[in-house]
Order: sequence, then C-alpha cells, then structure tokens
Amino acid sequence: MRTKFCIIYINDIYNSSSLGEFVLFADDTNIFVEDKCIKKLYSKANKILTQVHSYMKCNLLHINFKKCCYIHFKPKNYKPESEPNQEECLLTLNNTVINQVNEAKFLGVTVDSELNWNPHIQCLKSKLKCEIGKLCRIRHSVPQKHFKVLYHSLFESHLGFGISVWGGVSNSRLDPLPVLCVDTTA
Repeated sequence: MRTKFCIIYINDIYNSSSLGEFVLFADDTNIFVEDKCIKKLYSKANKILTQVHSYMKCNLLHINFKKCCYIHFKPKNYKPESEPNQEECLLTLNNTVINQVNEAKFLGVTVDSELNWNPHIQCLKSKLKCEIGKLCRIRHSVPQKHFKVLYHSLFESHLGFGISVWGGVSNSRLDPLPVLCVDTTA
C-alpha cells in the first residue's frame, strides 16, 4: 500500500513547478530547464529545486541526495555573453550543493554533456566485448547452428536498447564497436 501512495505522489511531482520540464520513470525524476542566460538558467533551476523540495517535504517524501546530480548541456560553439561567478552557477537543494557531472546514466543510456554519446558507446563496447568472450569460451561445446540465435540474444539486446535516443550518431563514432561475424554455413 505504501508503494502505491509513493507512486501517486511522485507522478504528481511535475505539478510542483511550471518552470521546467519533468521526465519521470518509476522513482527517477529528471528536470530539464532552459534559458539563454546562464544566470537566469541557474536561478530558475534553483527555484524549481526549492519548489520540488517543498513538495517532497509536504508529502513526507525523501530525496536521496547521494543520487542527485546535474548536467549542464551547452550548444557546441556556445560562447556566453558574460561569465557568471562560481556562486551563481551552483545548484542547491535544501542548502546542499548538487554535484555537477559530465555524464550520467538515464534509463540505461549514458548521456554526456556534449551529447556525442562517446561514454555510452564505450560502455556498449565493453559489454559487447564480454559477450564476444562468452561466445568464444563456448564455441567448441555449442553446435554451430545455435550461434546465430546466441548472437542475436547476446548482441541485439545491447545494441537495440535505447537506439532511438543514441542511434543517430555518425558511423565514425560507431566504429569502435566490435564486429563479430558468425559463420552459420560451416
């Protein structure tokens, strides 16, 4: 019963502020804030965080500060009109400074501040190398006709996950991904 109430409260959290766009999945909450002026951006984000904290407090919900972080996305050739000082570029939640990161996992996809997907591709490369290792270790004990099924189950699940988000990258960025050819004719 407690979980149902938590879900109801969390699904209503987007009503706590109209200054940003909320993206919710289970107990993960992401808030997207945009502005052309950096000072206004951080000011708006801090207002949202204050409103979210009030909402959570009123509904007796807890924020895990260890999991709180933010990414500042900037256009590729962005040059700010004036550089704000360090204090103006801090996000705080209940007087606790939120950690700025260059990359974070969001629903299994590693998102980076430049949106070039390199960290996600590196993570994917590491996973696929493990899968290649698994296939190599069992290649002598599994009939050849099963390799195609194993390949699809081991590789496509990783490659296809989140492809609608990161799959538009250029072919040159995908080159580091290992390629495995399975000869099913032998």
